Amino acid sequence: MVGESATGWLLSQVYAAKAGHRAFNNASSNLRGRSMTSHQVFLIQKSWAGVVPIQDTAAGLFYQRLFVLEPGIRPLFGVDMKAQGRRLMIMLGVIVNSLTDIDQLAPVAQDLARSLAGYDVKPAYVDAAGAALLWTLEQGLGSIFSEETRDAWAAAYSKLARTMLEAATIPA
Repeated sequence: MVGESATGWLLSQVYAAKAGHRAFNNASSNLRGRSMTSHQVFLIQKSWAGVVPIQDTAAGLFYQRLFVLEPGIRPLFGVDMKAQGRRLMIMLGVIVNSLTDIDQLAPVAQDLARSLAGYDVKPAYVDAAGAALLWTLEQGLGSIFSEETRDAWAAAYSKLARTMLEAATIPA
């Protein structure tokens, strides 16, 4: 079962999306290939501080939206969605706190991508997870989640997702 650990969650989310979700594609298409700026990192970390107090609700919103966008992914997750949600929030916190050097996440992301190759997760799921994440942040943060903040989150997600997808196609 995907998501048995906090690190396992990361890859399941990166794979957990459906190609063609315009909400994520539009927010991230012009950001591919760029490095994270210190201002983007600041915006993400500042907005994350607003998520922490509502993390249980945010996790529920994320999975609710993900399963609406991509119902076929539901069987990849366990029955205990509260525990899965806690893993989601832990991993997002780790990622947010590592953004000052996002490249340090690359080897971990690559190893995770390779380790979950047997779970029938599809690269086509990436955009739905990105769209669900951005939607969740918008719902949870309201007006704090500006277009600039949305673009910063999309840039970080896109960079990490791309790293993992590339690693998933390369044998260990």
